[in-house]
Amino acid sequence: MDHIKTAATELYPLIVVQLSSSSKKYGSRTLEQLDEWRCSELPSLVKQRHNDHDTTWLTKDELVLLMDWKLAKGKFRPTLPKLIRSNDPDTVESVTKSGLLQMVSYLLESDTLNQKEYLQQVKKSIKIISQLKGVGPATASLILSLLVQIHPKSPPFFSDESFLYFVEPNDKIKYNIKEYTDMLLPLYFGLIDDDKTPFDTLEKGAWAIKTYDLKRDFELADINYNIENCAKFKPPIDNNKRKSKDTDNNTQSTTKKRRKG
Repeated sequence: MDHIKTAATELYPLIVVQLSSSSKKYGSRTLEQLDEWRCSELPSLVKQRHNDHDTTWLTKDELVLLMDWKLAKGKFRPTLPKLIRSNDPDTVESVTKSGLLQMVSYLLESDTLNQKEYLQQVKKSIKIISQLKGVGPATASLILSLLVQIHPKSPPFFSDESFLYFVEPNDKIKYNIKEYTDMLLPLYFGLIDDDKTPFDTLEKGAWAIKTYDLKRDFELADINYNIENCAKFKPPIDNNKRKSKDTDNNTQSTTKKRRKG
């Protein structure tokens, strides 16, 4: 996991700066400026609202800007900005407040995170937030990831690159809730154990590694980063499954020996 955390702190900012220099501005902001806002300013504001009001939310303007960040950093989907802007401001605040409160209440009330319960809460929160026009599981997860300054294990953004890096799917990404909660999030849980690294950091590292792998010969050719630090992801070993497998193998071996005897 160390190479993922290193990529989050070292490779990620290099890529953002490089892509920012070659991409168009969204409004008056570059990708680099949008990224600073999304990764630092907005999570801080979300936390401050929670501290002041014991709940938190996004405004419509923030949702619009968040979509600008998402499209500037990933694949551009021309229909999404119009859909996002068609949401009523009061609806954006009420829906995001409900969805974020659903998740943050669970996180703050739980001494330890049970994976099954966690995934159930994520599904509930995403279902609520996805009521907004133009918001699917990926954008809903992005909104939930803004809770990171309130709790380090807030759900990570369901980015294309992190999914491709961690899951290595055989088919195209469908961007559905099942891919996120059944395929991607369990891998995050397999990485953490007692580690206090935020899920958000692991997502950034995975995004950076996969993006560099895909673009290092072209858009990112000017970045000098040791490719050995971009090791292929290896899912963590489940000790319980390994013990079970070892037991099965030992049983089979014993059975074979008895048959031979």
